[in-house]
Amino acid sequence: MKPGTRFRESNPEKTINYPATYEDIISVGAYDTINDSIWPTSSRGPTIDYIQVPDIVAPGVNIVAPYPGEKYARISGTAPAAAYVSGSLALFLQYVLVEKRYPEKAFTQAMITYLKAGAVRSNNISYPNSALGYGLLNIRNVFDQLK
Repeated sequence: MKPGTRFRESNPEKTINYPATYEDIISVGAYDTINDSIWPTSSRGPTIDYIQVPDIVAPGVNIVAPYPGEKYARISGTAPAAAYVSGSLALFLQYVLVEKRYPEKAFTQAMITYLKAGAVRSNNISYPNSALGYGLLNIRNVFDQLK
């Protein structure tokens, strides 16, 4: 980015930007499972067009991940959180599409619906919201929604 690049209005809300705002994109926030809270620099919604994002949050703090030089390191951010969601959706697609159990569920909008329905939510928080979306990823609950 060029020096001086910034948001037009300094506001902790509406920080999610492209490509997370495109249609048929699953937007993912980063969650700190150690502190049971949203990662402070995880982007928040809604979009400037008032679309509710993120869709879901996933573990994204101190995640052990591959690192350059054939090593592993602890990383934090929405990238490892998105990797959690991507891996979960790969399992979902294996089950519904490859194993032909529910091939009609193998579409982006259906997958987003199942992710949201299976998300873990706290009783004292209103969902969806600008930081947590529909809640914390729980792939087991996603599969339970198919029953």
